[in-house]
Amino acid sequence: MTAEIMNWTGHLIKASRSQVRVLAERPEGSKTGVYILVGASNEPLGRPLAYIGQSDNIARRLRDHETGKDFWNKVIVITSKDANLTTAHVRFLEALFINEASRLGRFEIVNSNTPTGGADLPEADYSDMLHFAEQVETLLPLLGIELLRGRDHDDAPLGSAHDASESPTGSPVFQLKHQVFDIDARAKLIDSEFTVLKGSRVAAEIAPVRGSHNAATRRTAENRAKAIQTLIDEGSILPVGDGGGVTQRDIVFSTPSAAAATVQGRAAVNGRTAWVTEDGQAFGDWEDSRHD
Repeated sequence: MTAEIMNWTGHLIKASRSQVRVLAERPEGSKTGVYILVGASNEPLGRPLAYIGQSDNIARRLRDHETGKDFWNKVIVITSKDANLTTAHVRFLEALFINEASRLGRFEIVNSNTPTGGADLPEADYSDMLHFAEQVETLLPLLGIELLRGRDHDDAPLGSAHDASESPTGSPVFQLKHQVFDIDARAKLIDSEFTVLKGSRVAAEIAPVRGSHNAATRRTAENRAKAIQTLIDEGSILPVGDGGGVTQRDIVFSTPSAAAATVQGRAAVNGRTAWVTEDGQAFGDWEDSRHD
């Protein structure tokens, strides 16, 4: 599977591990570029894994990884149609992608060494590579790889300092507080996904479900407890105090209600009313106003 953007020099190819030999026969296989190995851990509920690398001859490097790394089953190859990507360029892109993917936390990055910043580039090349990286960021989800999805485009350019709580435009920051249980969470829509922000104080365990609740509610509570424990096990929530925790990264949820329930350690919460802006507007009201 290939992906490209009209009038852009970049080119992406997605292949399965079994197709590496076929990939090596394509012109892109012998080019200079960046590659992303994608797989999953063997642990139950384990997060997806990714290894990000670069090479002057990608096909030759992938043959090394066929014997050296077992976890991956897919590879994304990122090259340039005009062959203008140099070793310095791909070293820069490799470092940028590793640092950004590590910050976003959607995948566990299994690189043993984290680049400190890649190659030093002239100012024009630096700007070109940031644009190149943003195009890659756009195309990866189309190939089913959400490694770089979730960056708040309202905050800063790719590779810049990030603080989603200070975004001047787009989604406001929504809050959910509970003084008794010491909950103080912040969230916003990032890349169209409801995202609880790093540094939020949340529940680290589920509240007991009493016998009066029906079986469906008890099952929901059990699933919520498993989800919270998974977030703790993977290091996304750091337990602190008595039953509380602090989020260590931005965490994406399927809905505001799922986020609210997890944050409060409850089976179910109406997230459309629970999350409110600093001036008191509920998420549901804000969302409805966007469609008026």
